Order: sequence, then structure tokens, then C-alpha cells
Amino acid sequence: MKKIIYVAIMVLTSACSIDMSRTVAGAGKTAKGVPLAAQITTPSTGYVYTARITNIGRWICEGTFRTPSVSMVKPTTTVTVPLVCSDGKKGTLILSGDGLHLRMVGTFRLSNGESGQVYFGNIR
Repeated sequence: MKKIIYVAIMVLTSACSIDMSRTVAGAGKTAKGVPLAAQITTPSTGYVYTARITNIGRWICEGTFRTPSVSMVKPTTTVTVPLVCSDGKKGTLILSGDGLHLRMVGTFRLSNGESGQVYFGNIR
């Protein structure tokens, strides 16, 4: 009987710690046409999201943004995300789109003048 209770507790503990976060893939390009990979990770709890833009083999820029629960379910949402890059640059990403379905477009500019656009989710 003790073994059954122990197993039940372990299963329930494991189920409670499942990470329910979700990553929404994206892609884009710099103003010079260099392809980019991108992603937004949605939180399992709370309202802190992570946006990442990757220029493969050169740099990764990442930033977090917090939104109130209601703003991400509005038909249109715009947020500004401060970026910090792996090579020391900083920048800003402005995201606009459908927060409910995480279909968004972002425009970014980095401290060295580099800029571009990224698209997240199912953009039609």
C-alpha cells in the first residue's frame, strides 16, 4: 500500500511540473536580405514572453516582454521589446499582430544600424 501511495505522489508531482510553455517559430530577413530565424516563447505561467532573432552563425538577439493577460488576447497587440545580442549590440523589436493566435510581425533595429523584419506564427 505504501508503494502505491508513493507512486501516486510521484506521478502527481511530475504532472504538476510539466512545462506548458510554447515556442512559436518565425523567420525573416535583414534590410540587406540576410535570412533570419526567429521565435517567441510563450510562458507556462505569468505573462513574460521571450523573443529571439538569430542571424545564423553571426549573432543572437533576445529580449523579454511582459504583457497583461488581456493585451495578448486582443485582436491587435503592439509591444516594444528591448534586445540584447550575443555580440554586444543592443536594439529594439516592435511586435504587432494578433496576440490571441501569436501571429505577429516584428521590425527591429540594432545599435550598429542593422535592421529588418521577422514574422511569427501562421502569417497569411
